[in-house]
Amino acid sequence: TGITLAAEHTNIEGACPQTFNYSAQITTSAAGTVTYYFTFSDGSSSATQSVDFSSAGTKTVSGTWSLNATGSYWVKIYIDNPNHQLFGTLNLTLTCTP
Repeated sequence: TGITLAAEHTNIEGACPQTFNYSAQITTSAAGTVTYYFTFSDGSSSATQSVDFSSAGTKTVSGTWSLNATGSYWVKIYIDNPNHQLFGTLNLTLTCTP
């Protein structure tokens, strides 16, 4: 029924490469299995994963993304089952310094 995307830090400045730690809270209205994957602004995506719910509720899933160039990036989550829908945009900014 809902997705909330977050990151430990959405703006990082420092020597590159840097790693963003992101998460998504998945909220359901009933028991079942949710399959999902993360998509990234560089065109890549994570492996499809699943999380089981024994009843309605919220669970947190997470991942990391290492980047090596100054720029603005984003992460989204695709809920394959049951919604077949792309959710959210988590904007990330990296500034590489010498």
